[in-house]
Amino acid sequence: MLTVRVRTPSGEVEVHNTHVPPGSSNGWVKIDQLVGLFDGLARESAIPRILCGDFNAPQEELPTGEVVTWAKRRGSAGWRVARMVRGGPGAAWDAGERRIMTDLATWALPDVFRQLHGYAVQEASWLLRRGDTVRGRRFDHVFASPTLVPQRCVYLHELRERGLSDHSPVEVDFGWPTCAG
Repeated sequence: MLTVRVRTPSGEVEVHNTHVPPGSSNGWVKIDQLVGLFDGLARESAIPRILCGDFNAPQEELPTGEVVTWAKRRGSAGWRVARMVRGGPGAAWDAGERRIMTDLATWALPDVFRQLHGYAVQEASWLLRRGDTVRGRRFDHVFASPTLVPQRCVYLHELRERGLSDHSPVEVDFGWPTCAG
């Protein structure tokens, strides 16, 4: 995680950037990092904040607004939290991902893409290719203080398609007003 305080003509902004390792190859290191991120950011702040990066989560986002974490398994009755995930309680894994994906909004750090587009719009910043099957995941996110007034949030797929990264970077335009004085 990298944290900086940026001085802009409109005032200071606290920017946090992270890469959360995938749970498939790192197990509970992923959840430990997500819990640490939440614990460090779940506070009031007089300074606008941005949290961005590759979170390797969630597994899926449904048009209903349900966020499906990697602790969930699909069954005949829909999604359910697994009893155990990678040697630990599924409920703890689910909470670790969910606290970042949805609960940071309580602390004035909502998901900018969802804030602007809702859940009807599906997007992917990373693609899993298995044979002829391609499955997109939205792993890269920007969470930002509403006072920054997000105007636009898009994924730049051309950079991934040109082979410059295996992820599509996310670009956000803010309409933060200029401060007087």
